[in-house]
Amino acid sequence: MSNPFLDTPAPPPEPLDPGRVWDECFPSRHLEFSETRQIPFEEGRVLGRGGVGIVHKTTLHGVDLAWKRTYTRVIGERQLNEMKILRQMRREKDRHIVELVGSYVRRGKAGSVHELGLLIWPVAYCDLGTLLSEMDQMNARFPGLRPPENNPEYMASARFLEGILRKRPPYEHNPYYGALKTLSQAVGCIAHAL
Repeated sequence: MSNPFLDTPAPPPEPLDPGRVWDECFPSRHLEFSETRQIPFEEGRVLGRGGVGIVHKTTLHGVDLAWKRTYTRVIGERQLNEMKILRQMRREKDRHIVELVGSYVRRGKAGSVHELGLLIWPVAYCDLGTLLSEMDQMNARFPGLRPPENNPEYMASARFLEGILRKRPPYEHNPYYGALKTLSQAVGCIAHAL
């Protein structure tokens, strides 16, 4: 979008800082709720399921977060360990490490179930199998990856892959190569960490 007063493009909008958004909404990064208090998040689509809970997508003032909830009868060191580890990882500020934006405990009555909530950023767009499958299908349907004009299949695949690249500039206007570069960098970082 151009600035009407100058003949130069307007600067891109500042990305939302999830920690700052949380801090503007809540008095602390860790919250305590009573059993009667409504949790101030809305369940979005299911992102994943585990042995002890479900992860949903939620939004806090325009920032997408992964909302992991687990339930337990006892809140002890073992139950709070994941929060502790994620808080320590937040200090590392590595782009490949998720950030614990906030957490909460909603205590039930004595002897009943307590809810532990973690709000994590960024939200996973898809799993690796889905990404590889989509890239395979795009490569097979469009050899040379030259997009036919206004092809709805190509546009759907391109939009999907552009979602993966939402924090990176387009790679020569080709989302397939952008996703491939992102995947290569991630594998390199994982190998380096090992």
